[in-house]
Amino acid sequence: FEENASDTIKRWRDEASFFEVKTPWSKLLAFASRYFSIRDAASRGRGVSLENGVNRLADELLSALSYPICESSRKAIEVEPGLTVPVALEMAKANGAPLMWVLLCRNESEEDDIMEGVHFTDKSEEHTSEPLNNESLLSKVFFGMDEPPRWVMLVSLHQVALIDRNKW
Repeated sequence: FEENASDTIKRWRDEASFFEVKTPWSKLLAFASRYFSIRDAASRGRGVSLENGVNRLADELLSALSYPICESSRKAIEVEPGLTVPVALEMAKANGAPLMWVLLCRNESEEDDIMEGVHFTDKSEEHTSEPLNNESLLSKVFFGMDEPPRWVMLVSLHQVALIDRNKW
């Protein structure tokens, strides 16, 4: 992107005017206003659970970023024996190998770091131990799997983090 940023931005602007669609930054700006209402409703428990709030937030954010997210894109992936992680979205390379995962997370408070939070667990599975914090989970994903994703996006109610395996 760095080497062709001006060409890419020009292409986005041309497509936006020709097809009468929003540019990526316009989509994110529109998402920003909805973000605060979703976050406040979930934080205060006004008819929205924390998990549902994070789900709505992730759906809107990924939609603004033009990622194809829907209920059928969610799946459980085994990281190691006994550790299965619910992945909200998996983007794959042309050969089918994982490129990016989106994991939905919870933190104890707004001030907590997303890396110390934990991923939501699959309600259909029985869990005998506490889930790993996100930092420990990412280490297992990046270094323990045969074919880990290059990128993992963590989405919580108060923070979003995009982690690059090559920088981990």
